[in-house]
Formats: sequence, C-alpha cells, structure tokens
Amino acid sequence: MPEPVVAHSFAKRSQPFSGPGIARAYGSLRLCDAPAAAIRTPGRTRFFHLKNIQELRMFSIVRSIRLPRILAFCSLLLLAACGGGGGGSAPPNPDPPAPSPTLGLASTYTDIGEGMTLGQEHWGSGSGTGQPIDGIQCVNSEAYHIHSIVSIYLNGTRLALPAEIGLKGCTYEIHTHDESGFVHMETEAAKKFTLGQFFSVWGQALGTSEVAGLTGIIRFYLIDNETVTPYTGNPADIEFASRREIAIVVGTPPDALVRHRWPAGM
Repeated sequence: MPEPVVAHSFAKRSQPFSGPGIARAYGSLRLCDAPAAAIRTPGRTRFFHLKNIQELRMFSIVRSIRLPRILAFCSLLLLAACGGGGGGSAPPNPDPPAPSPTLGLASTYTDIGEGMTLGQEHWGSGSGTGQPIDGIQCVNSEAYHIHSIVSIYLNGTRLALPAEIGLKGCTYEIHTHDESGFVHMETEAAKKFTLGQFFSVWGQALGTSEVAGLTGIIRFYLIDNETVTPYTGNPADIEFASRREIAIVVGTPPDALVRHRWPAGM
C-alpha cells in the first residue's frame, strides 16, 4: 500500500491547548490555534480535528513517518549551501588583475626613419611562406599604403622589431623592412589589418600571457596623436591605423614610452 502523505493546517479555537511542555514538544503549533490534520492517500483525503492532547500525540506519530526523511533532505541542502560539512569557509575569490599602470611619453623626441634600428636585437629576421597567412595575401598593388609602429618593451628595455617580417616567399600586404619598428601595410584598396594578423605572418605567439616568446605580466597600449591609451581587450583584435603606435610592455614597465618624431611623408 502506498505510504500516506500527511498534511496539517490550523483552525481558530476558543480554548487553546495549554500545559507544560506542549510548546516545546509541538513548537510548530501556536497555542491559540487548534490543529486540524489531513491524511491523503491516492484517491482519498481524510480530515481530522484534533480535540485533545492524546489526539495531537497520535497525529504527531503519523506525521513523523516522513519527517526524518524531510529533515535529512533539508540537512543535505544546508550542507551543500555551506560548502560541505568540513566547517571551513569557502575559498576567497581571486584578486582581479592589476590595472595597467599609467604610462606617458618621454619629454623629448626620438627620430624614427627607415633603415634605423630602434631597440636591442632579440629575434632573428625574416618570415613568410609565399602562401596566404591568416587572410594576408602577397602584395599585388600599393595603391593603399599606410604605416604604423609596433614597439615591444621587456622589463623597461625596448627590443628591436625584426626586419623583413613578411618578406620571405613574397612581399605580404603587412610587413617590415628594417628594425625601426615601422610596419608597412600595402594593398590595392583600404583594408583592415590587425595585430593578430601581423603576428601570424611573423609566426609568433600573441596573447595576454605570451608575446613572441616573452612571458610575464603583459600590457598593451595604443598611441594616437601622442595620446597613450591602455588596451585591455583581445590583443589580436587591435587594429592598425595610419601613424598609430602599438606598444607592448612585458614585465616591469619603462619610466616612459618613446615619443617618436615621424618623418615627413609617412
């Protein structure tokens, strides 16, 4: 026979129950109320009005059939909410990443021009396969030709961007000629180029935990019209623009970023 489901409600009574221990034994019952009980089985529900303490005790015995199970279930829910029965508190949330330090430009200008080497040499020169890489094709026309700068700092020291990135196999639409830091974008019509595409042509990693083999705390900055703006998004999505500098700072930042004097005509 299916196990009965016990429910109860309360109805007002002019003479409330009284007596020692009732409030302790039946704390869920208000003394000014007379309880009424319902025992529900499949297809039938029977209601009883409890008139004395003996009936109350008998109903409590029936009601207790499922009470241990309910209490056990509630205990499990409480344990889960508290993170188990070990008594320890939940681990604290990890600290948010440190904000990018405010960096400005040096007070004096540094000339930049083709054929120059700006920074300490760190990587070998040249990259390319002659096949399309990450949407970058070999150059067919120079009708659209703009320049940007990519500067990389490691613990306060500027590293020279390698020469001839994107010049092996063919001349790619995005490439370098020397170690000045200039990045050339040449194509037949205006086109969006991203830092991620440039690093794909270079064949180097680009992310927030590694840049071209360099690891540590890495931050990115955009410099437009001598205004420095921290960039906190996906570095692969950074877009090149005419006369924009993309500064990548790994580890300890420099006191200031180089303030470049662009040559006329670029």
